[in-house]
Amino acid sequence: MIQDEVKMQYEILSSTSLLILILLFYLFKMKSFYILFASIIPILSFSQELFTKNEIITSEGLKSKQGKYLKMSDHVIRYSDFAPEDLYHKTLQWFNENFNGEGNIILNSEKGKFIRIQGSTKELLKTHNVITSTLGYQGYRYILDIKFKYGRYKIEPISLKTFTKEESLSEGWYERGFSNQILNADGEELVNGKNDMDTQLTFFNALTLSLDGFLNKNQNADDEDTW
Repeated sequence: MIQDEVKMQYEILSSTSLLILILLFYLFKMKSFYILFASIIPILSFSQELFTKNEIITSEGLKSKQGKYLKMSDHVIRYSDFAPEDLYHKTLQWFNENFNGEGNIILNSEKGKFIRIQGSTKELLKTHNVITSTLGYQGYRYILDIKFKYGRYKIEPISLKTFTKEESLSEGWYERGFSNQILNADGEELVNGKNDMDTQLTFFNALTLSLDGFLNKNQNADDEDTW
């Protein structure tokens, strides 16, 4: 019975994690292995280092809002072997070196705890239909919370807004969020929703890797020098 339970739980782990667990199985007795397995499942299963997408279905409210959506994950957790205060100061430096121009500001912060940043970009993050064409917006702003603990930090997207600069009643900044409709209430496919989700994932994962590279660049060099 224990072997069957272990086998079922193996299926939720990545191939790399599975290989590690199989090796551990042969190194420990079944009882010790099962205790160890149970203790490391939370680490292997719930650590998410890049943004992903999930499907959600909305069946209430206006018909135009009903259907299937792709939603970006709520946060990522990355690891860096520094104290919270160090991660805080390094993240401030990363922001100051990489975010220039109008709309790029630090909205709030608490030393060693968190930083809330607002970024502005012209990169295409969301589209809309105009008659028979698909167009982008004239600007995009996003808000991220970056929270720090010893040896790790969490990035949480809070807001994504688009700017319309046209001679119309819709001119201004509008909240869009991080979900994109891919099927309407009648089951018709909305290609723009999938494309927008893929674009947003690429953009925010690139930001995540940029910060990670900045925080860990000196650490990686030290590791090479002291091998």
